[in-house]
Amino acid sequence: MRRAEIIERLEKAEGASLELEGRVWCAVNGYEFVQWDGAGCVYRDPGSPAWDSGIKHADARTVRPFTASLDSTIALVERTLPGWLISICQHANKMWQADLVPPGGNLSGNICASGLTTAPIALLCCLFRALEAKETRHG
Repeated sequence: MRRAEIIERLEKAEGASLELEGRVWCAVNGYEFVQWDGAGCVYRDPGSPAWDSGIKHADARTVRPFTASLDSTIALVERTLPGWLISICQHANKMWQADLVPPGGNLSGNICASGLTTAPIALLCCLFRALEAKETRHG
């Protein structure tokens, strides 16, 4: 799934979602999301040998609660974008805003996501926008 599709799903999310957590987990680990089957994430590993279908299963305990836990989401951002500064705030209308600032504090490179329902979802949206921007800049 392309990052733009994940961002779109995150922007539409009304709260925590196990399916979204599976999609996020797959995206950051380079897997193709197949489905959430209730016990975990069914995914395809594109790096599997030709004789293998590549279909695998990750137990629900393996897939972190990215849409439900701000701690899990912050840890993911710190692992994926080391050195980036994280800012999260809630507006008066109970919507959340997250900002990521690249190392060196260049505010012109600031990535923002706002108007989202929860802090973890706002930060996830920001993470995928930052990854998309990095990829665009570095080809």
